[in-house]
Amino acid sequence: MTDEQLRAATLIRLHELAVVPAPLEQEAARAAIVQGWWRADGLGDVHVDAVGNVLARLRRGTTGRRVLVAAHLDTVFPADVDHALRTGTDGRLHGPGVGDNTVAVAALAELRHLVPGEGDGHDVWLVATVGEEGLGNLRGAKHLVATHDDLAAFVAVEGAMLGRISLAGNGSVRARVDVHGPGGHSWSDRDRDSAVHAAARAIALLAAERPGREESWSWHVASVTGGGDINVLAAHASFTLEIRAPGTFVLAALETRARELVAAGAAGLAWEWTELGRRPGGAIAPDHPLARAATTAHDAHGCAWILEDAGTDANAALGAGLAALTVGLADGEGLHTLAEWLDPARIPLGLRVLADLVVAAAAAD
Repeated sequence: MTDEQLRAATLIRLHELAVVPAPLEQEAARAAIVQGWWRADGLGDVHVDAVGNVLARLRRGTTGRRVLVAAHLDTVFPADVDHALRTGTDGRLHGPGVGDNTVAVAALAELRHLVPGEGDGHDVWLVATVGEEGLGNLRGAKHLVATHDDLAAFVAVEGAMLGRISLAGNGSVRARVDVHGPGGHSWSDRDRDSAVHAAARAIALLAAERPGREESWSWHVASVTGGGDINVLAAHASFTLEIRAPGTFVLAALETRARELVAAGAAGLAWEWTELGRRPGGAIAPDHPLARAATTAHDAHGCAWILEDAGTDANAALGAGLAALTVGLADGEGLHTLAEWLDPARIPLGLRVLADLVVAAAAAD
């Protein structure tokens, strides 16, 4: 299949899928479209599992084990956002979720033109997963890992990440902090502490210790709520917090430090820490056969690459001690914003690199 045919086929499906909203826990409409595509493509054993993932066998092997190639259905955008795609004068496509991760889902089945349908080695299965973003906590990928004891490798595909190979998955903790105060009148009780002020002090302490770009961890406050009427001391305030780090011990230390800073900021008032989600972390070594397969595939097609950490569906497999990594498919930026864009020019290159990686992973012992 020519590059232009690969690109054209992917873009047809991208345009069909991109206009269908898929916020967390509302991926079913996209899943139905993908299931229909894959059945029409003649892929084997197309089905939707208990949590909503769409699966199909791309290659039949001989070992009884399988390689999963996964792209997530969900996006970070609510259903009431305009999901229309726009094409710029530079050929870029603009729209919510176009690069993260609609293009990867649209392109997955084009691998059938590049990967032999059977041969020695492992089966290869395509998966369109649910619950990858935000508080989905990798629900789809975790279910796959928990319910398949035959996994040889897990390859997560992220649309706008071509040339970036992630061997390490950042673990994360997501939490809500609630601060409770006595409340009162803004004048007659002016000597009392406000829950909003206490939460703000905690947030300021967290912000003061945020890392630089060169450091391999992060935390941020995502949302803040609380308070009431203008002349009422706040009796309650809350904020949500995400902490990320590639290693379990580092993540645990950061969580401890975050709790210390919250306690210092809210000193004198009651506060609660409620865990909202937790993603496992892990990594494979650069000399792991799956890692070498990825770098070799990029080199073979003249695709420059870098190694960088990420947080994707691959985390679920890495956290379980399985071989996993993440690769990209095309070029784009602005992910998780309404300025998101995708350049479709190198989609065929991304597909050919991915195909070589998949073939190598399927052939591995």
